[in-house]
Amino acid sequence: MLDLSLLRQIIAATGIADYAILGAKIGASEKSIYKWMNGTSQPAAKHLYQLLLLAGWLKGKNPSGKNGGLSRG
Repeated sequence: MLDLSLLRQIIAATGIADYAILGAKIGASEKSIYKWMNGTSQPAAKHLYQLLLLAGWLKGKNPSGKNGGLSRG
């Protein structure tokens, strides 16, 4: 189970405060992201992976089309 504070850190690291925009970038609904943030649901592995790429926490091509680096843990 993913720690809620870690998930919030990852989402904050994306720099996208609008959940509708964030959801569109990672292929999740705005409603899903709200559920993740209030702890009633967890992101699927594919969405967590896309979040990590978008936040720059994993190497690879992130959803914004930029190459990410391993900048965090």
